[in-house]
Formats: sequence, structure tokens, C-alpha cells
Amino acid sequence: MNAHGEGTLTFESVVLNVPNCGVEGLPGGANMITTKRLVTTTAGQGDNLKFAPKPPNNIFAEFKITGTCSIAGQIVTVKGIVVGVPNGAKVVFTHAATTAQKTLVSNNAISGINGELTLESRLKGSTGSYTPLSFTT
Repeated sequence: MNAHGEGTLTFESVVLNVPNCGVEGLPGGANMITTKRLVTTTAGQGDNLKFAPKPPNNIFAEFKITGTCSIAGQIVTVKGIVVGVPNGAKVVFTHAATTAQKTLVSNNAISGINGELTLESRLKGSTGSYTPLSFTT
């Protein structure tokens, strides 16, 4: 059995590991990046969950570097895919593991993600609250 889904992810409290630099998502806001539409699947991923841009788009996300650092104003385009490890309703990403995948690239440099996200869902068309989605094997 496999799980498939589609949607966007919003990363909050994003930190750029460059002194005096921040990020502004395109779309998003200060310290927030919202991805382009992604397709998610467990097919062929073992116990993992793959996030890839929805075809024909190959852009994962875009953001602008802010602050007083020398690279402020630069637009960063993130392309490729990333695989996370489900743990209940959360998907965990470590910088070491996602960088080692060498499948996520920001302006031609291998990149990674560090953090976790909680998968939630609700009935299509519903305006009710979301319920955490848990992956089990």
C-alpha cells in the first residue's frame, strides 16, 4: 500500500545560516517559505515520504535573502526533491540526511532541510478543523 498526496508546505521560523541574513518567501513572508505545488508519495520510498514539484514545474520553492549581509536581495530558486522520515503524524528532515540525498539544489548548490512538519487533512470542501494524518507500516 502506498500513500499519495498533493499540496504546498509552509516552513515557518526559517533561519539562514549566514550572519545578518534572513529570508522572505516568494510567496510567504519574513522567515517563512511556502513551496510551489508538490506531489508526495511513499511509492518506492521504503518507509520514507518523497516531496517533489508537481509536473511540469521543477521548482520546489523560491525566496529572497534579506538583511544586511553581502548577499541580501538575492533570489534563491530551490529545485529538486526531498525525502523525509515519517514519525506518526510528523515528517522529520535532518540537514545531514537531506543534503546527503543530493536531490535538492538552491541556485545550483546542494541543499538540505532541517526540521519537522505535521501532516494534517480534512474532508474536501470542508471548512472544519484539520486532523493530524499518521503514517504507519
